Formats: sequence, C-alpha cells, structure tokens
Amino acid sequence: PTLNERYNIYHLFARDPDGHLVEIQQFRDPAWPRVPDAAPGVGLLTVVKGRAAGSEHWPVWSCPALPDPAGRFQESRWWESRPGASEERCLILAGRAALTEPGGRRTRIEAGDWVVFRKGFTCLWEVEEPISKRYSYFCADGTEWR
Repeated sequence: PTLNERYNIYHLFARDPDGHLVEIQQFRDPAWPRVPDAAPGVGLLTVVKGRAAGSEHWPVWSCPALPDPAGRFQESRWWESRPGASEERCLILAGRAALTEPGGRRTRIEAGDWVVFRKGFTCLWEVEEPISKRYSYFCADGTEWR
C-alpha cells in the first residue's frame, strides 16, 4: 500500500483471478470526506453541499426561527472553552439561517450543507426556518477534539 497525501488514504491496486483491476483503500481521516482547506483569502467559514460521513454519533443542536427571540444570537466563542480545537464541523439537518459577519458579509446555510466554522469566526445568526445540525469540534491535525 502507498499513502495518497492528497486524499489522505492508503491504497493499493491488484488484479482479481478474472483480471479485473481492484483498488483497496483505507481512509485515514475520520471525518472523510473532508471539506477542502480554505484557500488564501477565503476566511474562517466554509460552506459546501454534502454529507459528513461519520457524523452519525455527533450531538444534535436545534434552534427555533424568528420571530422567537432565540432565533437571533451571536456565534459563541467555542474555542475558548475547548483548548486545542481549531474548527467546528457541522452537517445542517433541517432549516435555514443567515449568518452575518462583523464586516457585513452574509452567508445562508440550509439543510444539506456541510459547514466548517474555524477558530476566530464570529457572526450574528438569524434563523429563518427552525434549524438543527449535527456538530463536533476538531483539532488542526484533523482529529476529533476530546
């Protein structure tokens, strides 16, 4: 087997008795498929469509929508209470929210989005439809924070 650093997998190719080419893979990242690293200038938030393999064991967080007062709040500074954590990864299960950063940039997240909040990201949440997400915290090396 060889390490494919781009996809963080060990893999090998072999031929079966009928001559078919078979690839065997070991996925090294527990949260694969991993959201691509932020490109320079992209910032502290990444949103992509997708599914978070392995997120089934993550806790679920839910929030009511506006006009319920709980539907408008500041993103927590979660990294302050989780030493070593560098990002929160989320799979949005239901609902929709608008996230407004201090500089005015507005991003909508909705059911089916795979969202990564990096350490230092702050925003105002405005929940437009009751929202729920599976979430977990991760260290810079990609391992789940414990």
